[in-house]
Amino acid sequence: MSAEALSTRENWQAEANKSGLKGEKLVGVELHKHLPSHFDIELKPPKIVVYSGGKGIQLDLKVTNRKNNKCVFIEVKTGSNGGNATEERAAKFLSTGIEKKIKALVPGVVSQPVLSVFQGPIFEGADTWRTKPTKSQPNGSVIDPPLYREKVALIFEGHEYSIICNEHADTYGDLAKKVKKVLDN
Repeated sequence: MSAEALSTRENWQAEANKSGLKGEKLVGVELHKHLPSHFDIELKPPKIVVYSGGKGIQLDLKVTNRKNNKCVFIEVKTGSNGGNATEERAAKFLSTGIEKKIKALVPGVVSQPVLSVFQGPIFEGADTWRTKPTKSQPNGSVIDPPLYREKVALIFEGHEYSIICNEHADTYGDLAKKVKKVLDN
């Protein structure tokens, strides 16, 4: 995309950030409802410095089992308007290098330190639908929920994750069971 095109496109990031934070808070509230009281849930835990120059990663939630001091991070992706950021940006936490850094820097973290959660309209239902038109996409974009669920299942195979939606996936109670299983073992 050219510099001119970038400068004139709508500021979708601001809206995505609002939606994302709302989704992160929702997951935290729901986990609090479904997990035993000895589990601490921290929204926006401190950045983990994994790169030179003090650069690092900021995960969305950290859940700690106070009985055994084990913890897991949760990356929440709330998809509303399509695109590839939802699943592909979460996939970086599957990196062996990032996993090693997190394990070296965070005491008590479990072997797969990041559990990803996917939620939002792009995962709901069986039929394709179209987003609202925008300046940059006058016809909107086509959303295919089964394809999004399929992409997540393929990318995250062998790793703990949850797709939370009304059909074909987990509930917040199911997510809490996964978190509990990971932190109780």
